[in-house]
Amino acid sequence: MFVNKPADQIRRVIDTVGLDAIQLHGDELVTDIAGWVDLGLPLIRAVKIPGHKLTAREIEDRVRPWTDAGCHVLLDADAGSAHGGMGRSLDWDSLRGWSEQFATVRWVLAGGLQPENVAEAIRVSGARSVDVASGVESPRGQKSASRITQFCERARNAWG
Repeated sequence: MFVNKPADQIRRVIDTVGLDAIQLHGDELVTDIAGWVDLGLPLIRAVKIPGHKLTAREIEDRVRPWTDAGCHVLLDADAGSAHGGMGRSLDWDSLRGWSEQFATVRWVLAGGLQPENVAEAIRVSGARSVDVASGVESPRGQKSASRITQFCERARNAWG
């Protein structure tokens, strides 16, 4: 995950460690996408969505510029300048309505997910993939192997 990093810095990371995709999670602009496309990897753009109820059109208006530019989208709760990791959830019913209306869009659900709620989030939102960070930490800032295992099992079971 990269937050507000220019393409040349991302290229150095790719050259050093190798990556399968690039996740942009900051204040990047769609008008600057050419630099990241030139890196030759799939782009995942985190789109910040308010946690309250939204119409399908309100969500689509936030997502469409990025999907039109060829990005996959990860829908995350708007945490302001924190750029995620705040444990805030999205309105899953709103996402379900958006997903049903704009079903051709590939997306990932993030925001406030943890082992205790991931199955419900999948069921309510219709998400086909999920992303987690702070929701599997215990204590805060440290990933927990048991919470990661629980999260994965519960997500897999929700998809049947």
